[in-house]
Amino acid sequence: MELIYLWVGKFRNIHELGFNFSSKYDVSFDINTENGTRELKISPKKVFSLFEEEKINNVTAIIGRNGSGKTNILDLLGMRMNDRKMLSEVKYFLLYHISEDTFAIEGSEFSLIKDNILNIPIENNQFSIVSDPYSMYLEKSDSGFEFKSFLQLSEDRIKRIHYYNFRNTFKEDFERWGNKISNEHTVFFSRLNLNPNSIGYYAKYNLITYFNRSTFKEKSKHLFNLNDNVFISVYNNISYSMDLDEKLALKISFKDNFRDLIQRSGKPNKKSIDNKTKFIMNFIEDYIQYSFSSIKDIAAEEIIKLKNEINEITNENTTPKDYFYAVYEVVSGYLNKHINLDLSDMKKYSDTFYKLVYYFEQLSMSYFKGKNVQIPIGTNENSVVKEFLQFIDQNHFSSDSEMNYLNNSVSLTVEPMSSGEEAFINLFASLFFGLRLNRYSKKYNAIILLDEPDNFMHPEWSRIMLSEIFNFLNQIELGYKKYQIIITTHSPFIISDLLKSNVIALEKDINKGYCKIANFVTADQTFANNIHTLLSEEFFMSSTIGEFAKERINHVITVLKSQNNDSLELAKCKLVIDNIGEPLLKEKLSEMYIDKLGIINSIKETTMSKEEIRREIRRLQDRLEQE
Repeated sequence: MELIYLWVGKFRNIHELGFNFSSKYDVSFDINTENGTRELKISPKKVFSLFEEEKINNVTAIIGRNGSGKTNILDLLGMRMNDRKMLSEVKYFLLYHISEDTFAIEGSEFSLIKDNILNIPIENNQFSIVSDPYSMYLEKSDSGFEFKSFLQLSEDRIKRIHYYNFRNTFKEDFERWGNKISNEHTVFFSRLNLNPNSIGYYAKYNLITYFNRSTFKEKSKHLFNLNDNVFISVYNNISYSMDLDEKLALKISFKDNFRDLIQRSGKPNKKSIDNKTKFIMNFIEDYIQYSFSSIKDIAAEEIIKLKNEINEITNENTTPKDYFYAVYEVVSGYLNKHINLDLSDMKKYSDTFYKLVYYFEQLSMSYFKGKNVQIPIGTNENSVVKEFLQFIDQNHFSSDSEMNYLNNSVSLTVEPMSSGEEAFINLFASLFFGLRLNRYSKKYNAIILLDEPDNFMHPEWSRIMLSEIFNFLNQIELGYKKYQIIITTHSPFIISDLLKSNVIALEKDINKGYCKIANFVTADQTFANNIHTLLSEEFFMSSTIGEFAKERINHVITVLKSQNNDSLELAKCKLVIDNIGEPLLKEKLSEMYIDKLGIINSIKETTMSKEEIRREIRRLQDRLEQE
């Protein structure tokens, strides 16, 4: 089961255009010149496939310069039903091959396709009962396509296709929050939007732990052979702006520049404070001061009243935490009074703060390293760490509300990792999270949409990306039986992993601004092709060398082809040629230079000997170096 064709009548910059995603079928939707109607044609084709024996059903790469329409295609494929219904002018249909001669179709503006489908059910012989957006099963026969049933009424709905839309950014037509599956109107399809940059830290912890296991580590060629010292680092991220004399004067204080607990009412307590206690108490104290900073500009008499209430709190026969909590209750009461927060919201802020401290207390003493917490990632998940990270994620990335009840009080990072490695981990963590969701009893087919996932990555990461994705999908537990991947990219490395039949090349019509299919003419095949050959294709680069070097070389060529015989200018050309790194280019320009000297020599009628010419060249070179 796979997506084989998309036709777009109108969506953003795509107008009247079809896209083939299958290596098994040729599909077209063209105007019938005889009667002016649209005619849907489909025919099998025999093309070698790289993925016959893998879980990977098919892969399509979409290339083209920015603005050509690559992302728009993924948007239309991955857009959830609530978003589609808001776009009344969008006209499109998607065609899927199910099995043998059975197909499925979904889309909007059914009138576009209805003339190609026989036996469509009608009501009162006048009004079609086909909904818009629509979806149905079709049976292909010699006479064309015949209506079989509506997808939402089919007994095969359990075998539906699930789209996973992985994007770093979503356009305005998409719901703000992803990470949530929304069943389509047809029941047959469902879409999930996932942003690798907001997938959460538990997903990363879960992924790295999974791949640290030796049984899986041996099967991965590159990416998941991680070192054992990878950890999640947690930092106190509380910040506030107050002068020292503006802060609350607390009877107990933990300060980073003191080793011991300071009792303001007496002498310093010389008992050593462990890193865990010091971190937690510093965090609570900072949170109190941060909360107070939000109301420090209220009426002076209210501030005096607040401070008096705090001064009445005793620190005798009580723990530092209990004292801090009593102070916080006073401050939060004034917060609620003067910031006009809803009582339920204020309670959520307080409950979240208390729960975060609780989780800090549950973490192992060995994790606390002074100013941060380092949670090691091994081969097995720690249940306390799991709950802690899920709690953090729930507050940072929750789709239920835009409120962040953690107040950004903590920040987390995966260390030690470069930005490229972290981008790779983010992508695979979101894949791992999405594909393993236990939302369905059966997982047959998944269509994975990847929009330029290799952006900002080192070329080596881009080179191995598809290989690692295939390796990952073929081995992941609790995944799907078959995967189809549609990826937009600017990387020739990714194209060199695919057949030319798996590549859709786009360009932008200069006059109308519309998307159009381009002729990808670089070579007979893209698979395992030389990267420089692919780079020379206009879709990737207009030149394979830097623009400044290109300008200097073009100047050399212009001089060597011109009537200009100035010896100093020729000496400059010689210096440029001598420093070119590309052997063939250097050889060609050297030949042109020698030919140029030959012409000059013939003009001078050999008045200078070869030795004199060499001396003249050396003289000019010395002159250039002195300037």
